[in-house]
Amino acid sequence: MAASEEIAGAKQRGFLKNRYDDQFSARIVTAGGVFTSTQLHCIAYCAEKFAAGKVTFTSRQSAEIPGIPFSQLDSVEQELQKEGLLVGGTGPTVRPVVACKGTVCSFGNIDTQDIAARLHERLYIGYHQITLPHKFKIAVGGCRNSCVKPSINDLGFEGCKSVEFKNSGCLNCSECFAAGACHTGALNRVKGIVSLNTELCINCGMCAQNCRGQALHSQSKVRVYAGGTWGRSWRIGTLLPCLIQPEDIPAFAEKAVLWYKANGLKKERFALTLERIGIEKFIQDISDDSLLLRKAEILEQPIMEKE
Repeated sequence: MAASEEIAGAKQRGFLKNRYDDQFSARIVTAGGVFTSTQLHCIAYCAEKFAAGKVTFTSRQSAEIPGIPFSQLDSVEQELQKEGLLVGGTGPTVRPVVACKGTVCSFGNIDTQDIAARLHERLYIGYHQITLPHKFKIAVGGCRNSCVKPSINDLGFEGCKSVEFKNSGCLNCSECFAAGACHTGALNRVKGIVSLNTELCINCGMCAQNCRGQALHSQSKVRVYAGGTWGRSWRIGTLLPCLIQPEDIPAFAEKAVLWYKANGLKKERFALTLERIGIEKFIQDISDDSLLLRKAEILEQPIMEKE
C-alpha cells in the first residue's frame, strides 16, 4: 500500500487515489477540451495496458484513467508524454482552461478553442510551478447560452457581438428575419421602420446573423466575469463594466492572475479577495500593464498569510 507521502506526491503530479482501493486515476488535462484522435488512442491504450480499461471525463474537460496501480504511474505518464499529453490539474494553481465548442457552434461569437489553447500555454503551462492563494479556474464561452458556465468560474470570458443598426442597409423585407431572431425585443419593426433598443440588447448577435441585407453590422467582443465559484459555496461572478477584444483575453487573464497572486491570502478564493479589497480596486489595477511590468516581482513574493 502506498504511504501517505507517496499519495500526496502522486496527487501533486496529477494522479488521484481511488476511493475504495490502493489504485489511482490519472488526470489528463486538455486545452479547452480538445484531444486529437491519436491522443485518444493513446489514452485508450494506457487504460487497457496499465489500468482497468475505462476512461472517464471530468467537469473540467480532463480525461481520467482510473484503476492504475501505484507501481505503474511512471509508465502511464511516460506513455502519455509520447503524444504530448500532460497529467496534472490539481493544487493551488491555475487549473486547466475549459471552453465550449463555440469555434464550430452556429451560436459561437468567438473562436473559443483557439483562445483556450493560448490561455493554456500562457497560464496553465507558463504558471504551472507558481503557487497561488487557492485554485484558479478559467472558462471561455462562445455566447450567452453559457453552456460552459463562464459566470461561475474565477475568471470567465463570454463571446458576444457589438451591434450597430444602419437604416441605409435595410432591404425592407416583407418579414424582418433579424427582428424575428431577437429574443429580448431589442430589435423591432413597426410600420416598416426598424429600430434597435440598446438597453434591451444582450449582444447575442443573432439579429445580425439573420439579417438578409446590410442593416446590422456586428463585431465580436467579449464579456468578462470575475469571482465566480460553485460547490460547497457559490457566487455568480461580477460582470465587469467593459467589453474587451478577443485578442486581448490572454493578457487580461494574466493580469487577473498576477493581481490575485499579489493580493490574495493563503487559501482565500479569488471571489473572497475581490470582496475584501473591492471590485473597483481590481478594475483600476488591471486597467493598464503595470501588473505585467511587475510580473517577476509579484511571482517571487510569498503568499500572504491570514491574520
